[in-house]
Amino acid sequence: MVKKLFSFIMFVLIGVTTLQAENTAYAYYSNNTLTFRYGEIPANSIQTWDVSDTGEKIPEWASSGIRNNIITVVFHESFALAHPKSCFAWFSDCAFLKGFIGLEYLNTSDVVNMSRMFSNCTNLSSLDLSLFDTSNLTNIKEMFINCTNLKSINFGNADFSKVTTMEGLFYGCKWLKSIDLTKFKTDNVTTMYCMFFGCENVETIDLCNFSTSNMTGMGMGAMFSGCKKLTTIYVGDEWSNDRTKNLSNNTFYNCYSLIGGNGTKYSETHQSALYARIDTNETPGYMTYRKSVSGITIPTQKENYGIRHYNLSGQIIKNRSTGVNIIRMNDGSTKKIIVK
Repeated sequence: MVKKLFSFIMFVLIGVTTLQAENTAYAYYSNNTLTFRYGEIPANSIQTWDVSDTGEKIPEWASSGIRNNIITVVFHESFALAHPKSCFAWFSDCAFLKGFIGLEYLNTSDVVNMSRMFSNCTNLSSLDLSLFDTSNLTNIKEMFINCTNLKSINFGNADFSKVTTMEGLFYGCKWLKSIDLTKFKTDNVTTMYCMFFGCENVETIDLCNFSTSNMTGMGMGAMFSGCKKLTTIYVGDEWSNDRTKNLSNNTFYNCYSLIGGNGTKYSETHQSALYARIDTNETPGYMTYRKSVSGITIPTQKENYGIRHYNLSGQIIKNRSTGVNIIRMNDGSTKKIIVK
């Protein structure tokens, strides 16, 4: 009797273990749609891939002709139980991808690598990543490289405090006109090489919360190169070009419209990171100083602050008033400013 009971218990335990082992994160392709699910991979399935640990290997759907047929990506609610550690190149070269459904079910709490995640997605016009948990993220190199039709990205309150590389992050995103980077923490970032390269239509970049304390020699190389309409770059107290000024070249190549906060205009003779400093009488540069405190921006000069103004009670006001104002920007984001 004891032997039979023991055998039965072992049978149950083995069965449970087997069932648990069969649950995995996987993706499958059908009818121009790539779907992500978590559970048992269907028997005899075709065009189905295990995505539980893709590491730094380009997924099969992104490295084959299938990528040219993907128009929509769907994350099934079951995928919330998956905990991928890498999203490296998941949608790379999906040139006809137009959008995502159920992106809130992509659990990114354990993801450390989003490098090239959306690279060359030339049909994407907007991305809402506001629900991404990026607390463990370290690599966002070329995450949006050559997303040539991308017009807006919502990062929400994304935590980039562990990120070490932002190389080529927005490279070639020529239709981005504004990028909200006010929540970015860059204390651990060593390189921003080519970060905004070819962002031809961006006019203002706010880096007032950026720290460059760990930037290495070539970390600012070609950082703003080709930003033809860029007029103003705001930086704050944690910005310094001391470790990059002698080694980072072409930082401001073809930034024809750029003017520093003290009136220094772009010159072809000053394109290196030497001029990635706050513009003063003693040290001419292309950066404009602006202090930011606890997410509230203190403007230093008259600027265009979006399409709608509110007071702290949420009431629409015609013009900015003294004190704290809430501004809705053209891309839908909001920010608080102090008007003195």
